[in-house]
Amino acid sequence: MPFTIVLWNVRGLGKKDKVTAVCSSISTSKARVVFIQESKMEMENKSVVKRLMGKNFHERVIVPSEVASSGLISLWDADFFSMESKQVSRRLIVLEGKLIHSNLKVGLINVYALNDHAERREFLLNLNELRLPVIIGGDFNTVRSDDEKLGGLVNVEASKVFSDFVLGRNLIDLPLEGSAYT
Repeated sequence: MPFTIVLWNVRGLGKKDKVTAVCSSISTSKARVVFIQESKMEMENKSVVKRLMGKNFHERVIVPSEVASSGLISLWDADFFSMESKQVSRRLIVLEGKLIHSNLKVGLINVYALNDHAERREFLLNLNELRLPVIIGGDFNTVRSDDEKLGGLVNVEASKVFSDFVLGRNLIDLPLEGSAYT
């Protein structure tokens, strides 16, 4: 059964037009799961969350922003995914549960990784400990190869660590669709 997941580093939900654009994209995509990074919401803004959830999403986990560039939001359709447990930290939301249509136990992971190589390595090692099939998305603040980055220098060691993580978990790095940014 095909389904859509929206992953979006929104870089802030403080402006009404940004919230409208995000809501429109979520609605148009008919997403069953939404991972938002960098909400920059220091506390849950009930009106913004209500708009994001619309009529399709029944469940959510929100990590408030502690610094200028953080804050995570995970939304999901309870008719698609049934959460059994969750792990939440400043940079990560891990939802463990079942995909309703297949009864498959999976992890849904929303990530906003640190932009520090040493801390990111530790972060990826911790992610490797989850032993379920996973759907993982977000902003890892690194690239796997030079061709994924426009301008600036690529940290070769960080790229190797990230690529080893993707390959070691047998993850599929999905192609970018519909935007000029990854």
